[in-house]
Amino acid sequence: MADDILFERMHPLGAAVRIRRTSEPGELPVTAVLEVERRLKRAVPGGSPPRLLTVTADSEAEIIAHLEPKAQADEVVVGLMREMGLETRM
Repeated sequence: MADDILFERMHPLGAAVRIRRTSEPGELPVTAVLEVERRLKRAVPGGSPPRLLTVTADSEAEIIAHLEPKAQADEVVVGLMREMGLETRM
């Protein structure tokens, strides 16, 4: 799974904001998701964080160019979480 992480940053409140490839390495087109992992401080077996956005593009570079500005902006991440009805405290 670590190889699938294209971008990751820590939110000041402790959650990881990630861009994670969901397609197989080398597979084209590339599909990836923007997600927020809030379970870092406690062990939670299985499952995966909710997908805030899913993007398909011709390359990982295009995915990153599209999603990284959103992943860097806390207000965008919180807005996407609210749209999905998720608790926004990270």
